[in-house]
Amino acid sequence: MTCINCTKAIKKVLNTKEGIYKAVANFASEQVLVKYNSQRISLPSIKKDRTDIGYEVV
Repeated sequence: MTCINCTKAIKKVLNTKEGIYKAVANFASEQVLVKYNSQRISLPSIKKDRTDIGYEVV
């Protein structure tokens, strides 16, 4: 994440997904915390959503 708008974009995309309860992106730490229902959405799907908008998952 290179700017505050990056964190907003990630939160916007992830928080609209079915099965995600809450996604919080922190620009300073370059981390994203996601609370989700693993019965409704998979971790690989969450990672794909993030990479689809141009952000690397490490």
